[in-house]
Amino acid sequence: MTRRARSLWLGASLASGLLGSGCATTQPRPTPAAPPGPVVAADPQAVVQAQATEAAADGDAPNIDLAGALELAGAANPTVNLAREASREAEAVMLAADALKWPSLNAGFNFAVHRGTLQRSGGAILAVDRQSLYFGGGARALGAQTVAVPGVRLFYPLADVIAEPRVARLQLVGRRADAVAVQNLTLLDVAAAYLELVRADAALDALRRGEAELAEVVRVTAAFARTGQGRDADAKRAAANAALLLRQVEEAVGERTVASARLAELVGLDPTLRLTPTPGPLVALRLIDAGQPLEALIARAEANRPELVARSSEAAAARVRVRQEEARPWLPTISAGYSVGGFGGGSDPTTPGLGHFGTRTDFDVAAVWTVQNLGYGNRALVRRTGAAAAQAAARRDDALNRVREDVTEARAQIAAAASRIETARRQLATAEDGFREEARRVQQGEGVPLEALDSTRSLLESRLELVRALTDHNLAQFRLLAAVGAAPAP
Repeated sequence: MTRRARSLWLGASLASGLLGSGCATTQPRPTPAAPPGPVVAADPQAVVQAQATEAAADGDAPNIDLAGALELAGAANPTVNLAREASREAEAVMLAADALKWPSLNAGFNFAVHRGTLQRSGGAILAVDRQSLYFGGGARALGAQTVAVPGVRLFYPLADVIAEPRVARLQLVGRRADAVAVQNLTLLDVAAAYLELVRADAALDALRRGEAELAEVVRVTAAFARTGQGRDADAKRAAANAALLLRQVEEAVGERTVASARLAELVGLDPTLRLTPTPGPLVALRLIDAGQPLEALIARAEANRPELVARSSEAAAARVRVRQEEARPWLPTISAGYSVGGFGGGSDPTTPGLGHFGTRTDFDVAAVWTVQNLGYGNRALVRRTGAAAAQAAARRDDALNRVREDVTEARAQIAAAASRIETARRQLATAEDGFREEARRVQQGEGVPLEALDSTRSLLESRLELVRALTDHNLAQFRLLAAVGAAPAP
């Protein structure tokens, strides 16, 4: 079966594909209220792995495009899934905080037996054998005491009932934003790994093309040496350059293997598979307009970066904690209980010993204000939460500075890479002209083949520099895209 028939098309290409013609522009998107879920069917790696293994068995290298790699990483990357589970945990914490306002329900029974002396409230000592049975809402009803475990119980530390749901909601917003940030960074890593595979593949192609051109120079130089038109030293020099280039090709093969394994690891495939990027010309992408004013890009990043949403939510939650501790001494803990059940009993002077059953109803309410350790405990809690709030605010400011730095650095990298691309293209055009001129002179007998050696090396270096400049530019585009709060999406 042909390579084309065995290619793995893992999703639609991103704006005609990373290696296709044309450009793509991705607009910023706001931080979603919940972390994005998987974007492909369950266990996509199993399907892709089976196809890739089948292709490898037929001697074909499975193709992968950028969109497919992003799709796989977004579906089952363990780092992304870990962040999603942290968000789900925060949802459970919020549910528990909201549940503080609801009463607890208890049902049960208790059977009590006493044999021996008791003391009346007036001080008299009695020898009594007694027993009682309670059943219904709650438990532990003894004698004239109220039901110790009420059937319906409200326990309200008002400071917690008021503050905890607000804190939990802010924490949930932060965890969701963190999940989005982790996914964005993971997708950026995948895009960078794919671009590294593209660079390694394109560099290997350029080296092999240069190897073929240099082999021709070696052949002609050796022929000139044999006929006496050239020196034997020239032939050896050309052969040495060919051996050096062969070593570069071998190193490039190793780099390409490493890049393939890295990408496979990130998208959950077998790292031993030899992935190849989608065939096509290497072009400069335009995912975002880097020509915008820096202030506009920074403002866009400040509005969209999920890291800032997360840190701002943490700071807001910490401020709520401070107010919670400041208000705690002034807000009581309210306890209310209501029970309905059956109760009966008896003792040795009564008949029967266990009887006289009837309905029993208990209702109790208490409110308690607590000043911890003469107020010093409360003051310590306020100071502690205040310090935590100051730390959260500092982390938010630090995140804001990093966001601004990310945008500034990525924009500068794009500008530098764009300049390198133009320089590399001019250099390549000059090298191609020089190579053609040297080839013409050799064909017309105006020069010796060795003179084409430097032109061949210059042409190869120009091709490699253009590959490096293009991939650096495309990676900087992705970095700027992530810096303003967006991410490559399948």
